[in-house]
Amino acid sequence: MENDFSYMLAFSKLVLKLNSQQDCTEECEEIKTFSSEDQESIVNQLLSMIDKNNAQDVGNIVSALKKINYLDPLYVDDYVSVVEMKAGFKELEDMRKTVQTIISRPDGYQKTVLEYAFWKNLTLVAVNLQDNELLISFIQKLEQAAKSIAE
Repeated sequence: MENDFSYMLAFSKLVLKLNSQQDCTEECEEIKTFSSEDQESIVNQLLSMIDKNNAQDVGNIVSALKKINYLDPLYVDDYVSVVEMKAGFKELEDMRKTVQTIISRPDGYQKTVLEYAFWKNLTLVAVNLQDNELLISFIQKLEQAAKSIAE
Protein backbone atom coordinates (compact mmCIF):
# COMPACT_ATOMS: atom_id res chain seq x y z
CA MET A 1 0.00 0.00 0.00
CA GLU A 2 1.35 3.40 -0.95
CA ASN A 3 0.27 5.17 2.22
CA ASP A 4 -2.31 5.16 4.96
CA PHE A 5 -4.46 7.63 3.07
CA SER A 6 -5.11 5.23 0.18
CA TYR A 7 -6.34 2.62 2.69
CA MET A 8 -8.58 5.12 4.48
CA LEU A 9 -9.91 6.58 1.24
CA ALA A 10 -10.67 3.21 -0.33
CA PHE A 11 -12.36 1.89 2.80
CA SER A 12 -14.37 5.09 3.30
CA LYS A 13 -15.50 5.12 -0.32
CA LEU A 14 -16.44 1.44 -0.09
CA VAL A 15 -18.60 2.00 3.00
CA LEU A 16 -20.23 5.06 1.43
CA LYS A 17 -21.15 3.07 -1.66
CA LEU A 18 -22.37 0.13 0.43
CA ASN A 19 -24.55 2.45 2.50
CA SER A 20 -25.90 4.04 -0.70
CA GLN A 21 -26.50 0.67 -2.41
CA GLN A 22 -24.12 1.67 -5.22
CA ASP A 23 -21.76 -0.51 -7.21
CA CYS A 24 -18.45 -0.80 -5.37
CA THR A 25 -16.47 -2.90 -7.84
CA GLU A 26 -13.81 -0.20 -8.30
CA GLU A 27 -13.16 0.06 -4.54
CA CYS A 28 -13.06 -3.73 -4.16
CA GLU A 29 -10.53 -4.01 -7.00
CA GLU A 30 -8.36 -1.39 -5.32
CA ILE A 31 -8.58 -3.18 -1.96
CA LYS A 32 -7.39 -6.39 -3.65
CA THR A 33 -4.07 -4.61 -4.33
CA PHE A 34 -3.50 -3.83 -0.65
CA SER A 35 -1.29 -5.88 1.65
CA SER A 36 -2.78 -9.00 3.15
CA GLU A 37 -2.84 -7.29 6.54
CA ASP A 38 -4.82 -4.33 5.19
CA GLN A 39 -7.22 -6.58 3.29
CA GLU A 40 -7.83 -8.59 6.43
CA SER A 41 -8.51 -5.41 8.39
CA ILE A 42 -11.13 -4.29 5.87
CA VAL A 43 -12.70 -7.74 5.68
CA ASN A 44 -12.95 -7.83 9.48
CA GLN A 45 -14.74 -4.47 9.40
CA LEU A 46 -17.18 -5.74 6.78
CA LEU A 47 -17.91 -8.89 8.79
CA SER A 48 -18.49 -6.69 11.85
CA MET A 49 -21.04 -4.72 9.82
CA ILE A 50 -22.85 -8.00 9.08
CA ASP A 51 -22.88 -8.79 12.81
CA LYS A 52 -24.08 -5.31 13.70
CA ASN A 53 -26.98 -5.60 11.25
CA ASN A 54 -27.85 -9.16 12.39
CA ALA A 55 -27.29 -10.23 8.77
CA GLN A 56 -30.29 -8.20 7.63
CA ASP A 57 -30.03 -6.31 4.34
CA VAL A 58 -26.38 -7.28 3.94
CA GLY A 59 -26.40 -8.56 0.36
CA ASN A 60 -24.27 -5.63 -0.74
CA ILE A 61 -21.70 -6.35 1.98
CA VAL A 62 -21.61 -10.04 1.02
CA SER A 63 -21.13 -9.05 -2.61
CA ALA A 64 -18.24 -6.73 -1.66
CA LEU A 65 -16.59 -9.46 0.41
CA LYS A 66 -16.78 -11.83 -2.53
CA LYS A 67 -15.43 -9.19 -4.93
CA ILE A 68 -12.47 -8.53 -2.64
CA ASN A 69 -11.91 -12.29 -2.76
CA TYR A 70 -9.87 -12.43 0.45
CA LEU A 71 -12.13 -15.02 2.11
CA ASP A 72 -13.46 -18.34 0.92
CA PRO A 73 -16.88 -17.50 -0.61
CA LEU A 74 -18.46 -20.47 1.18
CA TYR A 75 -17.18 -19.10 4.46
CA VAL A 76 -18.78 -15.72 3.71
CA ASP A 77 -22.14 -17.39 3.05
CA ASP A 78 -21.85 -19.61 6.12
CA TYR A 79 -20.81 -16.66 8.28
CA VAL A 80 -23.99 -14.82 7.28
CA SER A 81 -26.06 -17.94 7.98
CA VAL A 82 -24.56 -18.29 11.44
CA VAL A 83 -25.30 -14.63 12.23
CA GLU A 84 -28.87 -15.11 10.98
CA MET A 85 -29.29 -18.16 13.22
CA LYS A 86 -27.79 -16.36 16.20
CA ALA A 87 -30.24 -13.50 15.66
CA GLY A 88 -33.17 -15.92 15.47
CA PHE A 89 -34.08 -15.22 11.84
CA LYS A 90 -34.23 -18.87 10.78
CA GLU A 91 -36.77 -21.56 11.56
CA LEU A 92 -35.64 -24.57 13.56
CA GLU A 93 -35.59 -26.96 10.58
CA ASP A 94 -33.65 -24.44 8.48
CA MET A 95 -31.15 -24.11 11.32
CA ARG A 96 -30.68 -27.89 11.43
CA LYS A 97 -30.11 -28.00 7.67
CA THR A 98 -27.66 -25.10 7.82
CA VAL A 99 -25.62 -26.66 10.64
CA GLN A 100 -25.62 -29.99 8.76
CA THR A 101 -24.44 -28.28 5.58
CA ILE A 102 -21.62 -26.47 7.36
CA ILE A 103 -20.33 -29.53 9.19
CA SER A 104 -20.60 -31.64 6.02
CA ARG A 105 -18.03 -29.59 4.16
CA PRO A 106 -15.19 -32.09 3.73
CA ASP A 107 -12.33 -29.65 3.31
CA GLY A 108 -13.38 -26.80 5.53
CA TYR A 109 -12.56 -23.33 4.20
CA GLN A 110 -9.60 -22.00 2.24
CA LYS A 111 -9.33 -18.58 3.89
CA THR A 112 -11.14 -17.24 6.96
CA VAL A 113 -11.00 -14.56 9.65
CA LEU A 114 -12.84 -14.42 12.97
CA GLU A 115 -13.05 -18.20 12.82
CA TYR A 116 -13.13 -18.64 16.60
CA ALA A 117 -16.21 -16.37 16.84
CA PHE A 118 -17.79 -18.20 13.90
CA TRP A 119 -17.43 -21.59 15.60
CA LYS A 120 -18.45 -20.21 19.00
CA ASN A 121 -21.73 -18.86 17.59
CA LEU A 122 -22.31 -22.05 15.63
CA THR A 123 -21.73 -24.08 18.81
CA LEU A 124 -24.47 -22.15 20.60
CA VAL A 125 -26.85 -22.86 17.73
CA ALA A 126 -25.93 -26.55 17.52
CA VAL A 127 -26.33 -27.10 21.27
CA ASN A 128 -29.71 -25.37 21.32
CA LEU A 129 -31.09 -27.49 18.48
CA GLN A 130 -31.33 -30.37 20.97
CA ASP A 131 -30.48 -32.93 18.30
CA ASN A 132 -27.94 -35.37 19.74
CA GLU A 133 -27.08 -37.03 16.41
CA LEU A 134 -26.35 -33.67 14.86
CA LEU A 135 -24.44 -32.61 17.97
CA ILE A 136 -22.19 -35.69 17.74
CA SER A 137 -21.33 -34.80 14.13
CA PHE A 138 -20.87 -31.17 15.11
CA ILE A 139 -18.43 -32.09 17.90
CA GLN A 140 -16.34 -34.10 15.43
CA LYS A 141 -16.23 -31.17 13.01
CA LEU A 142 -15.44 -28.77 15.84
CA GLU A 143 -12.48 -30.95 16.86
CA GLN A 144 -11.21 -30.78 13.26
CA ALA A 145 -11.65 -27.00 13.20
CA ALA A 146 -9.80 -26.65 16.50
CA LYS A 147 -6.84 -28.59 15.10
CA SER A 148 -6.88 -26.56 11.91
CA ILE A 149 -6.95 -23.23 13.76
CA ALA A 150 -4.11 -24.36 16.04
CA GLU A 151 -1.84 -25.16 13.08
